[in-house]
Amino acid sequence: MKRLIFSIAMCILFQTVNARNARTYEERINTYHNRWDCLIPDFTRLQYAGSIGLANMGIGWEYGKKEQWETDFMLGFVPKYSSKKGFATITLRETYLPWQKFSINNNFSIHPLTCSLYINSALNKIFWVKEPERYPNQDYYRFSSKIRFGISVGQRYTYNIPISKRIFVRSISAIWEISSCDLYIISKVTNKTLSAHSILSLSLGTKLTF
Repeated sequence: MKRLIFSIAMCILFQTVNARNARTYEERINTYHNRWDCLIPDFTRLQYAGSIGLANMGIGWEYGKKEQWETDFMLGFVPKYSSKKGFATITLRETYLPWQKFSINNNFSIHPLTCSLYINSALNKIFWVKEPERYPNQDYYRFSSKIRFGISVGQRYTYNIPISKRIFVRSISAIWEISSCDLYIISKVTNKTLSAHSILSLSLGTKLTF
């Protein structure tokens, strides 16, 4: 009788341990998947102009309680103007949406203000981070010609695609922004003759949210 009771108790114990291990395993797997899922981009973005390249394309992520923060990474292209050939650019941007969107109806909404900070780099050997030795005075230019820090503000207008009509994206946004960079801003501060529009750049873009 004691052996029977002991056997039953051990079976119950093993089943409890196995069930607990199974739950723990599932929790670990779900956590693992969730961590990897957060790396999947939430949107892709196209941008024309804006001092980061004539044509730009990238991916990004939304986060925050109300998805008021965005981080995006973009590749751009600058065609040849005064240089012998065109070159590529890369941009890392952080965007904050301070106010909630205004819904016009079930499908259309407006974000009245977007604020962004970005860092942009030209992928070309003629640009440099540290002033080359060929210049007699090592603080001749004082600025890196390769890396620019910038700021921008703008608005976006969003169309939320009805669920029955969605294929690849759930919303499409039209974006405009006014931007400037560190070099332009300092040039304006040190040279009062520069007009405001000479240091500002207008960009137009589209955001496709998955």
